[in-house]
Amino acid sequence: MNIITQFLNFVYQKVIKKSSKTKDTGPERAYERLLKKQGLRMNKDYFKQCPVGRCHVDFYIKPWNTLVEVNGCYPHCCKKCGFNTESYGIPAKQKRLQDFRRMLFLQSQGYEVKVVWQHDLFKKKTQHQGGK
Repeated sequence: MNIITQFLNFVYQKVIKKSSKTKDTGPERAYERLLKKQGLRMNKDYFKQCPVGRCHVDFYIKPWNTLVEVNGCYPHCCKKCGFNTESYGIPAKQKRLQDFRRMLFLQSQGYEVKVVWQHDLFKKKTQHQGGK
């Protein structure tokens, strides 16, 4: 990594990242609890909201060189939960294509990529109502 890239990463971490997403979603908090139960420590074994190219991933798990995306069922148009039309005005087909391209990019950077769905974290129907 050259000096310019290091500087841009530093600026991003200190300035830009602070102004972006500050609160974790419910599924992200649930996944983080699972990591902690496995004995992993934040900012040592795993990192949250890490930049990889133009993307930000929900978790980077250092010991496994793995990126984890925690997908909400509605925002990512989960077929299993019946969200088959659109998400925030984006057609489901287009959203799924965006997610697929994102995964291919992350894999091309040399990481293993895992996707964890909201419905897998919250098995109870009372906590997550599907769109059916």
